[in-house]
Amino acid sequence: MESRFGPKAHIWSLVGLVVVLTVLLSALAPHIFPTITNLQSMAVQIAPLGLLALCIAITFLIGGSTSRA
Repeated sequence: MESRFGPKAHIWSLVGLVVVLTVLLSALAPHIFPTITNLQSMAVQIAPLGLLALCIAITFLIGGSTSRA
């Protein structure tokens, strides 16, 4: 079932949320959030989270855990 905003409305919603949060945090903490040091720190932290998300996605695709109770 498609959303009334199109087939990729959830992607645009997430992109919009990231933009709103970036603008809000930059306005609330202008000397801390939008600095190069902070952006580099976030970029370094995203890689391990991406790997964990990939592992979880594979688990979901194969149907859950392999242990049987």
